[in-house]
Amino acid sequence: MPQMANVSVSNNEYFLERNKKGGKADAFEFTEGEDEKYPDGQIARETIKLLNKFKDSGEPFFLATGFKKPHLPFCAPQKYWDLYQHTDFSGITNKEKPAGAPPIAFHQWQELRGYTDIPNQGALDAQKEQDLIRAYYACISYVDVQIGKIMKELDRLGLRENTIVVLWGDHGYHLGEQDLWCKSTNFEMDTRIPLIISAPAVARKNGMTNAIVEAVDIYPTLADLCGVQPGTRLSGKSLKSLISNPGMKWDHVAYSQFCRPYKAITAQHPTDMGYTVRDKGFRYTAWYNLSTNQVEARELYDMRKSEVETENLAGQKKHRQVENKLAKMLDAYKQHP
Repeated sequence: MPQMANVSVSNNEYFLERNKKGGKADAFEFTEGEDEKYPDGQIARETIKLLNKFKDSGEPFFLATGFKKPHLPFCAPQKYWDLYQHTDFSGITNKEKPAGAPPIAFHQWQELRGYTDIPNQGALDAQKEQDLIRAYYACISYVDVQIGKIMKELDRLGLRENTIVVLWGDHGYHLGEQDLWCKSTNFEMDTRIPLIISAPAVARKNGMTNAIVEAVDIYPTLADLCGVQPGTRLSGKSLKSLISNPGMKWDHVAYSQFCRPYKAITAQHPTDMGYTVRDKGFRYTAWYNLSTNQVEARELYDMRKSEVETENLAGQKKHRQVENKLAKMLDAYKQHP
């Protein structure tokens, strides 16, 4: 039986005295101190301790390390903020909403507006936008360093060549693009995630692929790489063959969904659900009324021309064939996910 362990660290995100709004203070904070002052530095430290413990035992292990950043609030040691003191973060690209996109596809940045330094409504001023983006990048650098510490320890302990490592994030992020901040949409920027897999004796060194995969593929991939037979049918697919041959033919698609209204995330029942399917060329979303099961809005975007959706093509005659194809796929997924 593989060894497993839990990491326990401080949950203290803030060190400056500030007014709070619903448990939140400002959207970002940077203070002098070592990495371990904030939770992610502590998480890295405890993970390294566990790696040493597992190394000493000589037995197989499974270790899941979850970092908080770059999730809001953007809090980290001052040195990571200082890294970007000469970086120009002005001029958000693709700031406009996609032409023809239905209102239900958007939200009012409720997650961001919960912080004390963010207005309850209306646009952000240019300086606040730049500060938020800088803080986001600073937190990414902070976590990058913590991951580097862990990988360096794996090498030092001689565990690297016999350990599968998966680096992934649970969602993407908007930083002002498409008139959105944070997540909670079915757009590409919120549903596309980082995914890096190191699998000794299988993965091609520095191999990269543009193949479309899903987060639900991670578990069956790990099971396959470890020679473990899952006890039940899995929704995802093993990526083992793709890892060893990144250029292979791969025609799979990815599905995602998100509810409306926004408050249905935690506080009330949803009235609508947006289901999305993404193939290698297009992104299609259908918004279903959950009471009537009728589609109330449709979105179709050509992702071959831009990494960000700019124009809703749903209903256009010249795109009817691809829309119908994706609509059938989405309906089948909705009935049998």
